Formats: sequence, C-alpha cells, structure tokens
Amino acid sequence: MSRILSNNDTIKINFPDDKFQKYLSLLKIEDKKLNLVNIELIFALSFWDFKIGANSLDDFSEIAGYLHSRLDKNYFISDFGIALESASELNFYIRNIEEPNDNSLPEFMMKVENYFKIDRPGLLEKVKKLL
Repeated sequence: MSRILSNNDTIKINFPDDKFQKYLSLLKIEDKKLNLVNIELIFALSFWDFKIGANSLDDFSEIAGYLHSRLDKNYFISDFGIALESASELNFYIRNIEEPNDNSLPEFMMKVENYFKIDRPGLLEKVKKLL
C-alpha cells in the first residue's frame, strides 16, 4: 500500500495484487523470480492494460513503482529505469498539480510513451498477444 501526500492529506492506495498476479501467471513466473526481462514485460502488460482502460492510473503507477523497486540499481538511470520511475510518479502528480503551467504529469507520461515508441518499439504488440 502506498501513501501519497496530496493537499496535506494522506491518500492510501492499495497495490493491485490481483492484476499483478495475473501478469505473473501469464508469464508463468513467481514474484521472487523476477528478472529484467520479466520486469519489462510486466511493465508493458500493465501499460497496455492502462491504455485500454483495464488498469486505472493508480494500478499502473503502483505496479510500476513495485517493479522499479525490484530493478537492479545499475538500471535506475537507463531509459527503462527512468520510464519505470516516471510511471511510478504519475499517481502523485495527478493529485498535486499546483499551478497551471505544471507540466510534470504530461512529461512523465511522455517518458513512458517514448520508452515504448522509441526504445522498445513492438513490445506492446508482443504483450497484446499474451492477453
């Protein structure tokens, strides 16, 4: 469960265990055996489900945050690590837009979009076939 500070109130967001377990089942893996390839595939699956409305922004962001925590620290500054971190911040920034010119939310969303369009083209098409 995450806690997000928004307007000086704390919001509790439950981790979408059922959806995460669905992704593990699709890939026929266990949580404790996550590796870089599987982390990326689950990220892609959860992003695709977000794009089609099967995951809420909170679901997608929470899964990305968990995956980011499982990522080897050597990958934190990679394009993949940055995309995961950006996705994990979305549920905070959607609730904390403080000024009309705040572009944090679209910037973070574009980092995720660009990862799948530029760095890993075709990955979303691959995971669509798994669903």
